[in-house]
This record gives sequence, structure tokens and C-alpha cells, in this order.
Amino acid sequence: MNEPSKATGAPAPEDVNEGVAQAAAGTPADHAKVDVEGQGDAGTGEASADRAPANEQAATVAELTRQLEEVRRALAEAGDQQLRTLADMDNLRKRTRAEVEKAQKFAVERFAGELLNVADTFERALQHAPEPGADDSRLKAFLEGITATQRQLMGAFEKFEVVRVPALGERLDPNRHEAVQQVADPSLPDGTITTVYQQGYEIAGRLLRPAMVVVATGGPSRPRGEAATNGDAGPNGDTGEPAAGTS
Repeated sequence: MNEPSKATGAPAPEDVNEGVAQAAAGTPADHAKVDVEGQGDAGTGEASADRAPANEQAATVAELTRQLEEVRRALAEAGDQQLRTLADMDNLRKRTRAEVEKAQKFAVERFAGELLNVADTFERALQHAPEPGADDSRLKAFLEGITATQRQLMGAFEKFEVVRVPALGERLDPNRHEAVQQVADPSLPDGTITTVYQQGYEIAGRLLRPAMVVVATGGPSRPRGEAATNGDAGPNGDTGEPAAGTS
């Protein structure tokens, strides 16, 4: 009764059940292939998941490195700018101090220039004053008063660095002397100043007024800078006549 019908050719129920069981169970090789393929897919997914954070980390490090370099470059530029600013401030401070010192030195230049005529008047008065006699006490006191006043004036000049230009016995210097006359004198080196008509003055190394002088010509040449030998020349280039500030 359980044998398959030969007329229809249909498989017996037992054969169908056995085939389903074998298909469900599968062979060991089939199971191994499925396991390997599953593990391969899982490994690929894990590798991709690992590479993603690594790439993000590398990008972050690169960005931080770039920012760090920019900060370093900005700090270097700021340091250079600070050094330049400090140098500029130091130069400005030095220039300002020099200008203030210069202004202080030459603040009385114009005033001192006006007083030079007063000094000339005192000097001429003493040069042409008569010699007082032994009994002429009034004239003697008058000359002593003029001499004392002249000495005070020259002391005020020296206080503000107003000094005479050396002239008598010196070689003519066009920057400091003005030759108003030439005198033939073969005994003196050519260009030697023999007479001072008007004293010259300087203030803190700057010329206030050149000395008006007479110059010898016709004598031997003399190297520039060599002092002249003149018995009449005083240590300060005086003319041999009463010097300003002396009695």
C-alpha cells in the first residue's frame, strides 16, 4: 500500500522527507564555506571601521600641526616687531635727548651774539685807557671797575660755553677767521695771523662770529696744523693787548 504509484512516477513520502533533512543539514564542507565567508565579511567590516577613526585622527593631527605652525610664525613676527619697536623707541629717545641738549646749549646763542658787541666795547675801552698816575686814584678805580665788569661778562660767557676763537699766531682758517688785510712779512710762515682786529667767538663748538685778522704773506710755507712761533702770541690767542677778563 505504501509503495509509490508507478503510474504517476511521484516519489514516495519517505524519499521527500529524507531529501529535506539532508538539505537542511548540509555537508560539512558547505558549513565550513559559509563560516569562512561570514568571517571574511566580518573582518572586512571591522577593518573599515578601524581605518575610519585612524584617518580622522591623522586629519586632526595635521590640522593641529598647521595651526601650531601658524601660531609659531605669528609669535616670531610679533617678536621681530617688538624688537624693531624697541629699537625705534631707543633711537627716538636718543635723538630727543640730543636735540634737547642741543637746544639747551644754543638757547642763548642769539643773546650771546648781541653781547659780543658789549665785550668788544669793554675791550677797546681798556686798550685805549690812559695809564693812571700815582696820585690819580679816581681814574685807577674807574679802570678797575671796567676790568671787573669785563671779567664778569667773560665768566658768564664761559658758563654757557661761549669762548674765544684762537687767532693770533695761528694759521688762517677760513672757517673761523676772516682775513681783512694781508701784510708782507718774510719772517713768518705764509698765512700766519699777525694781528686780531676783532675777537671771534664760539658757543659749544659752533661759530658765533669769526675773528677779523691780518695775515702775513711772503714767508715760507708751513704744514697745516703746525703752530706758529710768535713771541707776541699769548696762550689763548690774545693780541698782546689787554685780554678780556684780565686786569
